Amino acid sequence: MCFSAPFIYVFLISCRIGKAIACQHIEKISYSSSLFLYLSEYAIDCREMKIFTKLVQGFLRVISALPLRFHYAWAGFFAWLLRDVLHYRRDVVMINLSRAFPDKKYKELKRISDAFYKHFGEVIAETIWFGGCRNPERLHKKHLVEYTNLDAVEAALAVSPGVVVLNSHFGNWELTGGCLTYDYRPESERSKIEVNDIIAVYKPLSSRMWDEIMRVNRCAPVLRDGYTGYVSSVNLLRFALSHRDDKKIYIIPADQCPQLHCE
Repeated sequence: MCFSAPFIYVFLISCRIGKAIACQHIEKISYSSSLFLYLSEYAIDCREMKIFTKLVQGFLRVISALPLRFHYAWAGFFAWLLRDVLHYRRDVVMINLSRAFPDKKYKELKRISDAFYKHFGEVIAETIWFGGCRNPERLHKKHLVEYTNLDAVEAALAVSPGVVVLNSHFGNWELTGGCLTYDYRPESERSKIEVNDIIAVYKPLSSRMWDEIMRVNRCAPVLRDGYTGYVSSVNLLRFALSHRDDKKIYIIPADQCPQLHCE
């Protein structure tokens, strides 16, 4: 059988087009398979992360039910672990102390550094115990924190659209979620502010697992009230604009290291 040159040429072009279409189809199948495998692995990772998150939360829930004095007993261990084993910011602490107190000798700076780690261990101990305060009365009875000028905040809120409270990295900033239990005035004089009118602003952690664990821990005293005021710093502006007609108190932790430095 004899074929003309034009027919052979068309036939070759058709083969090439068919091959290209087939290759594209195979690439799509390969891409779809890869995407399916990636999504499957991602789903498994998410499921495993959720399971592990629940396990950690369950463990912390059990530990947090123990008395506060038990946790304080472990504060020294936490301090030793952070300072001498993990060397958590040890050089940074000493550098900052030497800059803040240039006239002090090394031994005195070391004593201040040890006191800092002891305090940090107590912060961790209190934070773990705080997660078990699903009943606000437990937190109220311990008298860990007391507000002495709530009347000033209430007065400012009465004459303004909202109030911004800036707190520093001083004391235990992880106890902000129990703010309504720190009013020790006579019951008839206590604040009438609603729990969801207090907005606790936080910076998301890099670990999604620990971010969720800390969310539950920080909001423990108000979880049963359906608290919705735990707002990420990333979404703060959007939240504030959407609630511009509502009177809110925004509690914002000040940064440890401001980005703008004065010369």
